[in-house]
Amino acid sequence: MPFGLVNAPALFQRAMTLVLASLPREIALVYVDDVIIFSRSHAEHLQDFCEVFTLVRAAGLKLRLEKAQIGKAQVEHLGHTVSARGVRPSRKNMEKVKNWPTPTDRPSLRTFVYLCNYYRTFVERFARIAHPLNQLLHPFDENK
Repeated sequence: MPFGLVNAPALFQRAMTLVLASLPREIALVYVDDVIIFSRSHAEHLQDFCEVFTLVRAAGLKLRLEKAQIGKAQVEHLGHTVSARGVRPSRKNMEKVKNWPTPTDRPSLRTFVYLCNYYRTFVERFARIAHPLNQLLHPFDENK
């Protein structure tokens, strides 16, 4: 894919999604310009790996080996740890959340709420927990 195209990552994601459409989602995940192949065992991983690369080659696409992390039990990707056990927040980012300084103004509170919101799918009843913080982000309304 030529460099410099503004929509190149979106085009690549769409192309890869179409190329890998015949695979179950549990095998490969495409996100922007990354492909994550995850399997339950080493033998299964080799088989899944071959299947993905066969489809990529048949489509005339190329992947960069320099970016590859092959055969790892888990990988860090966009603030998440991906493994055979599934996807969970990365330990490093959870430490950031735990050690975040107490917000002292609206902009710092907004930053903290946005950071926490990134991991909302991992927190049961997140909206209810975050509601008081979100209320602080809105200007005071005397009519309420």
